[in-house]
Amino acid sequence: EKALLDKAFNTIRDHQLSVLPRKFFSDSVQQYLTKYFATVVGFSLTVRPVLMDYNGMGSATAGEIAAFFVSSRSTLEGLANAVLALFELQKRVGTLSGLSYRVENLFKSLKMPLPLLEDQIKQASDNGNPAKRIVNENSGLLRFSNVDVHEPNGRKL
Repeated sequence: EKALLDKAFNTIRDHQLSVLPRKFFSDSVQQYLTKYFATVVGFSLTVRPVLMDYNGMGSATAGEIAAFFVSSRSTLEGLANAVLALFELQKRVGTLSGLSYRVENLFKSLKMPLPLLEDQIKQASDNGNPAKRIVNENSGLLRFSNVDVHEPNGRKL
């Protein structure tokens, strides 16, 4: 069992180590695109009022136009990051929902377990080969006699 657990742990660790570089690349691209689109949209929001002379922006100085652009870009970048954070939160809530559903089913099955292998136990008992539970008095360990070992899906090992 320890070898199986060690193997499972190593598999998970190796997967995590292989995912981290890809996540770094993905996050870098995502941040670049967020800043790029915020800049493009901020530029278009700045150009339109200047070209249309909206609120006197046509006669604004270069410094005023630049300040308006920086303000627009910063606001849009913040909005883009907020939308991305909402998507990430929705993904986490969905994952948590799936996990809580599985835990609920586990607790329900523990309260009222389904009868497993009843037919096989009855058949073995009818054939004069009942399962016996023997406890070693020195170690307290269980020793089974005439017991077949089955996987949770019922397949005999």
